[in-house]
Amino acid sequence: MARQHVQRLIAALESRLPPRARAFVDAKARHLLTVNRRTVARGVAIGVFFGFVFPLGQIPAAVLASPFVRANALVAALATLVTNPLTLPAIYAGAFLVGREALASTGLDALFAAGPHSWAAAIVIGVGAFAVGGAVAGFLIVRWWWARSVRARWAARRAARSAATA
Repeated sequence: MARQHVQRLIAALESRLPPRARAFVDAKARHLLTVNRRTVARGVAIGVFFGFVFPLGQIPAAVLASPFVRANALVAALATLVTNPLTLPAIYAGAFLVGREALASTGLDALFAAGPHSWAAAIVIGVGAFAVGGAVAGFLIVRWWWARSVRARWAARRAARSAATA
């Protein structure tokens, strides 16, 4: 149901494009607006990654990176919203804790023992870990959810066919 609404929205957006832009989308960038399990999962991964890495300008960065990995640009833009002004303080606090533990476990905390470099390095390492971990988790969750929904639809079809033949 939601997929049909998204496809209608994309068709409406494409119909408003100028002819040359529409030809480019048809020929080169069709995957930027395609809704399937691969492009959506890649879009979520790219969006979550750039959502964590860039505090500002994350939506344009995710949309610009989408063609390089054949991701859905709209999903990538929406996935960047995982970080917003309400969640950012908690994310940076968690990134600091994760980064501090990562530095301590590798023995690199002595390098950043004093000054503002100690907390900055911890935050950078923590945000990097959140970005990579969030991107991988988002990709895997979307793939799992999509396969689960397809299996449920197939099971419903099988049940309807067996009920109709019985």
